Amino acid sequence: MQLETEYWVSMGLKVICEGCETRDQLKFLKQHNCDLVQGYFFSKPRTVEEITELFIAEPDGLIDIMSGEAG
Repeated sequence: MQLETEYWVSMGLKVICEGCETRDQLKFLKQHNCDLVQGYFFSKPRTVEEITELFIAEPDGLIDIMSGEAG
């Protein structure tokens, strides 16, 4: 994995990793230059309506997804 992410980073590309479910996986992905991470650790799958409500509920438009361990 490290060799692959280093290759993409050297080309100036962002690395997106899917399927992060635990804090240990997130730590590993960060150590291996993953720029963006998604998975159940951050949020269960949501509908467009649920995501829209989530953003509308935040007056400043900022959501702390890095806290992880979503319900």
